[in-house]
Amino acid sequence: MHNAVPLDEYSHVERVSEVSIIIRVNEKSRTCAKRPALSLQARNARVKRCLALIKAKSPKWLIDHVVSYDSLLLVYDAQDIRYDIVLRFLLSTLAELKEPEKKKSHAKKTEKEIGHVHQIDVCYELNNKSQPSDMSAVEEYTNLTSRDIVSLHQSIQYQVFAIGFMPNFAYLGELSPLLRMPRLAHPRLAVPAGAVAIAGQQTAVYPSISPGGWHIIGYTAFSFSDDATVAMGPEDKVIFKAIDQHEYDRQLKQAEK
Repeated sequence: MHNAVPLDEYSHVERVSEVSIIIRVNEKSRTCAKRPALSLQARNARVKRCLALIKAKSPKWLIDHVVSYDSLLLVYDAQDIRYDIVLRFLLSTLAELKEPEKKKSHAKKTEKEIGHVHQIDVCYELNNKSQPSDMSAVEEYTNLTSRDIVSLHQSIQYQVFAIGFMPNFAYLGELSPLLRMPRLAHPRLAVPAGAVAIAGQQTAVYPSISPGGWHIIGYTAFSFSDDATVAMGPEDKVIFKAIDQHEYDRQLKQAEK
């Protein structure tokens, strides 16, 4: 971090290459050890606030960006703009991070405009041998009933922390502490498409058949798409809604058309 430039007490900027720069949000304050540590959710929210503030200025030199758990990578056109100018832009644009209350409503409005809230309908009680479920194992580990597990799982509006592992695989969090459990000791070689699973402090939907070690608690017919209004993006949020098997079968047939 020899080239780190502070943005505020938790955040800083680093030059990664000749064409990229990264914003990192740290768990602990750089200036005051007594300050409370930022949760993963708070760090991710701050990353997205940075993105919202940058996008509001629509910089022409910005080629691409990658949002992750606690960082934001910006790729710029080095033939069009110098690093020092990009850095000055970021220091000026993100100065609002030091004044969270002054322009709080503007920041919230900007974030809302660049993200979507996806509702994903989930059947938590499928009776189909080709679609395995770990619900009983989750019940045993958490000492909760399946009804409690379903209620807890759909009680939260999840942030998309990052997109990775495979196209459209969104890491969502944070899961209720009551549902957190380690990954499977022996991962499956093939997790069916549409499986809704949990592991650690996160939950996710498998968009296609894939190996996986998360605990499956339900299935969805949610259709993943390259359409920007449907595809899961790093600025988005997700809510889950329980449906019965009849409705799941209907949605699945509709999605297959």
